[in-house]
Amino acid sequence: MSLSEMHVGDWGTVLTLTIKNQSDAIVDISTATAKSIIFKRPDGSTFTKAAAFVTDGSDGKITYTLADGDLDQPGFWGYKGEVTTSAYHYETSAASFDVRKRFT
Repeated sequence: MSLSEMHVGDWGTVLTLTIKNQSDAIVDISTATAKSIIFKRPDGSTFTKAAAFVTDGSDGKITYTLADGDLDQPGFWGYKGEVTTSAYHYETSAASFDVRKRFT
């Protein structure tokens, strides 16, 4: 399932984000002490989910699989990744996707 086909109640979709610096170069985040993806619901409320490395972090990629109950509102959602190490804190650019009402 792609982010363009999301519905309230969907789960199992994998989000993968790449951490890049201001020069658009991929950052080695293998020493990260915290990795998360922050979601912003259509009503403006937010929640944070722990992310995992896709490999070992040297590729700059983090991932989260949407869980049952995450997508609880129809409308446009925002999300971004955050990674912290002892030396720096990085955020991805914000992205968005549309969650549609479930057909009943």
